[in-house]
Amino acid sequence: MKTVTKLLVLILAFSVLQPQSVFAQDTLKIFRYPAVDLIDVLVTAHVSLVEPVFRYQYEIRSLATSEQHIWAVDIPFYMLPTNVQSPFGWFAIVGGRTPVIGWGSDDSLYNIHPNQVLSSFSYDSEGIPGIIIIYLRGWTEPPELTFDPDSTVGEDVLEASRKVSTIGAVIPPSPFLTIIFLDTLLSYTTQSRSLGWITSQTTADKYTGYFSSAKSSLQAGNINAARLTLQQVLNDVNVDSSSTLTSEAYALLRYNTEYLLSQLPEQESGISTYSLFATHSMHLQQNSDVYSGDIGVNAAGSPPFLDSQIELSIGIGTTTPTGYSVKANRIKVKSGSVVNSNVYYNELDNNGTITGSQNTPLTLPLVATLPELKSATPGTENFDIPQNGTLTLAPGNYGDIMVRKNGVLTLTGGTYHFNSWNTGDDVQVIFQASSEVRIAGKFDSGQGSYIGPQDTTTLSADQIIFYVAGINGTNGNLGATPKAAKIGIGNTVWANFYAPNGTLWIRQNSEARGQFIGKDVDVGIGVKIRR
Repeated sequence: MKTVTKLLVLILAFSVLQPQSVFAQDTLKIFRYPAVDLIDVLVTAHVSLVEPVFRYQYEIRSLATSEQHIWAVDIPFYMLPTNVQSPFGWFAIVGGRTPVIGWGSDDSLYNIHPNQVLSSFSYDSEGIPGIIIIYLRGWTEPPELTFDPDSTVGEDVLEASRKVSTIGAVIPPSPFLTIIFLDTLLSYTTQSRSLGWITSQTTADKYTGYFSSAKSSLQAGNINAARLTLQQVLNDVNVDSSSTLTSEAYALLRYNTEYLLSQLPEQESGISTYSLFATHSMHLQQNSDVYSGDIGVNAAGSPPFLDSQIELSIGIGTTTPTGYSVKANRIKVKSGSVVNSNVYYNELDNNGTITGSQNTPLTLPLVATLPELKSATPGTENFDIPQNGTLTLAPGNYGDIMVRKNGVLTLTGGTYHFNSWNTGDDVQVIFQASSEVRIAGKFDSGQGSYIGPQDTTTLSADQIIFYVAGINGTNGNLGATPKAAKIGIGNTVWANFYAPNGTLWIRQNSEARGQFIGKDVDVGIGVKIRR
């Protein structure tokens, strides 16, 4: 077979591999290629981002029911591939009138025999993942020919191959139309379900819902809402890849969603796109994660700062989201951190990994007009809810409020004025309707507390807003205690916080959804932030 195969290099038809001779003779001197149904095969594709290209890798398994060896594999390309790799004992030919990568076996010893698997077929491309067809050829030993055939049957190489759907590089659309691309993502979701790449209908319906919602948001001109929905896709594919998404579905949904996010127009101006925003300095401590929303420090400031003597410090092992921005005058990225966002700065000290774009210089301030701090007009009635106690409050003007351990405070909705706010450990603060909580002094919540909507409502974080006017300690210095606003250890928060006169401290292992704005914003170890 080695002599036959090497001769193929000279006589490729359609730039794909095919045996020199036909395989069967009948009495009318008609020669036939072997039937494609003699091959039973399973193809698995894996896609990874190897900046600045994608790497496409394939594993080919010939099932025990196959009656032929697989000796040639052809995959079409739409953008010229690079770094084409072949398994041991195989070679590759790229190009021709039909643009394919043609892999062929050097010898029958290296064919993919029934009940065998072969990997290491790979190539790199700038093309984004799409659904394509891979072609696989079976081998039957050719007969000795003593005459020319009258005719042949099944000699078209691609038509005579086993065709299997897989993932390959396709050309990004130009011009790029977001609505049409979302239709493509919806189609990929449906096809992935029918091909078995999404193994649960519930999972398929979830992603169909996400893409339909993002499409509706874009049609309504709400880019921010679309971004938040698409970011949720990226969050979920990482979880579902271990259960209901195969490597093919994961690649289609993740990388095409990331590409869509990168192509969306600039987000709306102002502060509405930020999940974390400081006017003076910000510190994202070790192993904190921001899953959605921009991150920014408004202006060039003067020391002291929260960390590293710069406006924005991104700690060890911290991550930021794709499709968003990180903006500050001076930024320090510590080792082990992964900044997937686009970074805007005037000075950058990078010891981590930045996968987003890097942009300088940066015009400051980021936001010319800050949100209004809605002032509190406290009353004189104080509340001290005892341990395990409950209280339901209508809107109104109150003094100090203290909710002790395991207490439950229910706010029915509206505007509330307090002098100060303190809660103990494992407290629940439940909102039944849209609310503003205006605090003249400081805010402090204990460990393990919940602050957010009642679970029977559909309230968003933007419908629950805390305005905290207090300063740090008695003099307002950065190091003074207690801080203006402190969200306790291990809290779950679903609300917006605005503390423009002091430090907003989100303590370790809390999970917070909303917008968090302060003079200085300190995000503790292991905190999770979502916009």
